Amino acid sequence: MERAPCDPEKRNTSECRVYQITSHCFEDIHHHEWPARDYKTELEKEYRELHILKTLGCRAIHNEIHATTPPPQKPTVAEMREAVNQDRIEKLIERSQNGQSTT
Repeated sequence: MERAPCDPEKRNTSECRVYQITSHCFEDIHHHEWPARDYKTELEKEYRELHILKTLGCRAIHNEIHATTPPPQKPTVAEMREAVNQDRIEKLIERSQNGQSTT
């Protein structure tokens, strides 16, 4: 399947979810917590979407990871809640240091 390259300024937006890195490699997002179908609740989905649990990389490598590696063990609800809360705190601290409103 071929995909047309998109504007690098629009990477990872709804207009450009896949960005061509080279002629045979398209960049996309790999979630370190998978499969997606195992993350159903709002907390689980929010946890899975944390920036620290996603990386950008070549789709071919992404496919290889899923084909050769078993999914990671799903964290407990308490672990997910802690990670989500920590991320929220870090974002609040970052905003306050940048002089942005935290409300």
